[in-house]
Amino acid sequence: MEDCYRQHMEDRDHVAEFSTSLCEDIFDLTSLFSTTQTDQSGLPFDNSTLAGKKRPRGSDDGDVEAPQGYFGENEDLEAFRLLVPELFPHCPSLDNRRPVNFIENPFFEDHLAIVERHPHLRPTSQMNTGVVINGYLKFVLILQNGLDTLAICGGRTLLPKTNAWLDLGSVIDSHECARHAALAFSAGYMLDYIPSERLRIRANFHYKRASELLALALNDLNIYQVGKEDGVITALHLLWSDDIVQWELREPKTVRPRWRRGTRTATAILDATDPGYRYWKPENVQITSIRRSNANMCAYAEICALPVTRLFVTEIDKLYPWLLEGSEEDVRQIHGGTGVSPKVLHIYAQITQLSARIAELPDSPILPHAADALMRRLENFRQTSELSRGHETTAQLLESCILDERGLVHCATKVTELTAETWVQAAKIYLCCRFFRSVHTFIISPCSPHRTR
Repeated sequence: MEDCYRQHMEDRDHVAEFSTSLCEDIFDLTSLFSTTQTDQSGLPFDNSTLAGKKRPRGSDDGDVEAPQGYFGENEDLEAFRLLVPELFPHCPSLDNRRPVNFIENPFFEDHLAIVERHPHLRPTSQMNTGVVINGYLKFVLILQNGLDTLAICGGRTLLPKTNAWLDLGSVIDSHECARHAALAFSAGYMLDYIPSERLRIRANFHYKRASELLALALNDLNIYQVGKEDGVITALHLLWSDDIVQWELREPKTVRPRWRRGTRTATAILDATDPGYRYWKPENVQITSIRRSNANMCAYAEICALPVTRLFVTEIDKLYPWLLEGSEEDVRQIHGGTGVSPKVLHIYAQITQLSARIAELPDSPILPHAADALMRRLENFRQTSELSRGHETTAQLLESCILDERGLVHCATKVTELTAETWVQAAKIYLCCRFFRSVHTFIISPCSPHRTR
């Protein structure tokens, strides 16, 4: 028995030595193509580093803790990564890239562009509250003296450096399809304020032309190359936004809405043109500000729809990996178009994915640990912006707020920080409700239990 055990241990040592040597040989052969170096520090990410020098995220292992003793000692994190890859940022695999097949153009029905997006002028309807409303995010205030005042969004932004609508200007100017989509969106928006037949004809013309050009663009294989997708994604962004705002023109509820199909099409293009497959680590991926804006706005519409859609397990490479491309500071920076950082937005997708997996494997012993790791990640989640470096704890954020007599803040910095923090707290509630199936009457606090399974 002792001889067999000794022989087994010698064989295991030989295998380990051979594996180490083989890995080193492979690394030597491919090191010329490496875009990064392995992070040797092994230190978890520290929020305080955001205030000083940048530090690469590595594999983001500092945010994830494997259940100690469950697998062993040194292998815990790696085993956890294999069992729950959703918790770890990654670059899409080159082996998993597939040629792009047919992609739907939801704004080009029955192979014919919609002849009239606006078939007639819509009359306004006055409500008893003294406000005339005839559209989503569109309203007219009625003053006490009987005069009507148009209330139109003037495009004000608290974070101009990362505002998606400001970033799209250069694309709209140079891309014909995006330009017609922008004109159709703006003309259709103004129809509720200025019921003009001339404006209606213009809105229909630009919408029809944008739909036709989009159909041609989706059949062009060049747009599925890295860096060639900005114009088409921008056009889709404007057209699905038009469908959201012009809710009166939506299709029946039995039909999948155009805006949802539009975000799905944009997501497929973003997946196909993801530059991440060229890199080893997501923190080294370099993308343009336009792609970052389009990615955030597309993921915003997609992920916000997940809580009210049926659960299904998604491929890891389709779980919006492009949201986490860039340094830790990049993915924690609040985006001006969404009001939340890409990393928090991605956590919503992770929660949905884990909920879909637990629905298929309700007796899984590891998935609840993964959900616990997400809950710990959300505690005191620091988000930065171009206005501030954020706060290390939620308590510090709340203590820094100066309220007026009505309990409101009037500082752009605090409005930005508090808005982003509400996304974090909402993510905790979403995790409790959808994964842990907690009852709806609960209060989240650092010391209160959140699991009721």
